[in-house]
Amino acid sequence: MLLKKLSKSDNMWLYILLSGLFYWLAHSLTRPIIALYAQSLDISEVNIGFVVGIYAVLPFFLAIPGGGIADAIGRVKVLRIGALLMFISGLLYMSAFNIYLLIIAQIVAGIGQMTVWLVIQVLVTAGKQNQPQRIASFSVYNAVGQTIGPLIGGFLSEKYNMTLSFGVYTFISFLLILMVYQLKETKLYNLSDKKINIKKMYANSGRLLKNKGVVAALLCTFIVLYIIDVRMTFLPIYLQEINFSPFKIGILISIGAFSAFLVKPIYPALIEKLGYKVLLAVTFISSLSLLFVTPFLTHYFGFVLLILFSGVALGINQPLSLSLISENTDENERGIAVGLRLMSNRLAQLIDPLLFGIVTLYISIKAAFLLTGVLLFILSLLTVVFLETEKRKEKKVNFQKTAL
Repeated sequence: MLLKKLSKSDNMWLYILLSGLFYWLAHSLTRPIIALYAQSLDISEVNIGFVVGIYAVLPFFLAIPGGGIADAIGRVKVLRIGALLMFISGLLYMSAFNIYLLIIAQIVAGIGQMTVWLVIQVLVTAGKQNQPQRIASFSVYNAVGQTIGPLIGGFLSEKYNMTLSFGVYTFISFLLILMVYQLKETKLYNLSDKKINIKKMYANSGRLLKNKGVVAALLCTFIVLYIIDVRMTFLPIYLQEINFSPFKIGILISIGAFSAFLVKPIYPALIEKLGYKVLLAVTFISSLSLLFVTPFLTHYFGFVLLILFSGVALGINQPLSLSLISENTDENERGIAVGLRLMSNRLAQLIDPLLFGIVTLYISIKAAFLLTGVLLFILSLLTVVFLETEKRKEKKVNFQKTAL
């Protein structure tokens, strides 16, 4: 029904939604099994952390220039390049029979997936009209991909092998290529300034970081992606240690995404009723439960309830961080702003495996969950403080304008 409604009114919007669906389907299919695949190659815990973390290194540095380049030469053009890189990474994954080939596949996948996700978010946040509704619809399609992907990856890995899972990832990436070639550049997405100035991009990024609302959005997305990455990469390792099968693990990961799917249709109403600050505070507490409770659970049904509970909160936090970016930036800043958001994402995906790998090696994986929880709790408090500071600043400015 949603597909039918959208196809009548806006084919471009439909293609963007489906591109997001294919992206998350591919990403969610492989992300939970990368660490398990590396483990099957008899790689040490620290090296597993390196393999998982290398995925985010180049994207961390390329996120800001990527957003500016997309604005300068065409967002859809850059999106097509990213989809092609995802397809190439799939071929590399299928050939990765040692740590070196796996690292190369991770690097190419990291750049391709960063590019695709960056441009899709810029396209979604273009314009201010009906923004919460647009982001909610977009999030629903993403959640479908996040739900189905781990199930496919877990099933294929258990019943057949992980190489077949990588083959399906490659096929989905091919479908993504076909989809993004249906998109066309329009005046809404094309900017007149075609000159690429990397130095200016970083200068504009620094200016945006003076806005506490933008900083709050970046911290929010860092926290959310960190927890999701733990859920997708190191939770499967912990679950395997307590003798859960790959398919059962895939079901748990999918439950987390499905719980997010349930709450996203009411996201606009939650924003209107509670506001950003209250919603952030409540969802941070709920989502952090995944880290603080996991080390004390061993029963499968207990994990179902925990992932369902924390997944609802993460499902709200994901579009919330995107809304904060949209609310605190102008249209001509959107590429750089989303680049900053992607940089925050990749920083989370870089620190997470390194921290988890080191703490797991020298203490235990349970300690890694708890230490991560404490660090993210502190960042959660800072996020709420920054958001409140920006709101007070806006009220003061508006009051002064009114007085004049």
